[in-house]
Amino acid sequence: MSAIPTPPAPLKRRRGSKDAAGDHVWTLLQAKRLAAIAQDAPSKSGIFERVYAGKASMRLCIKAFCLECVWMDILAIRECTATACPLWRRRPYQQGPAA
Repeated sequence: MSAIPTPPAPLKRRRGSKDAAGDHVWTLLQAKRLAAIAQDAPSKSGIFERVYAGKASMRLCIKAFCLECVWMDILAIRECTATACPLWRRRPYQQGPAA
């Protein structure tokens, strides 16, 4: 009879990993995305740095998600037609009600 395999140990979440100097350590994917954002939309880099560091509000996380979905096109977020998206009602850059 063969032995029952043991499940692997759960992975630890590395949220806000820092090096010895206290600077945030980005994952390879985060570093690649931040480089692309810095090149295409440097004014949005700070938003993604805060989100990836785990220091952003839920609202800022939603903003980053929407910006990444349409690749930094604010007008596309405003005119988004993806009503099946669970964040659609909470998307940023919506026009306020007419006064």
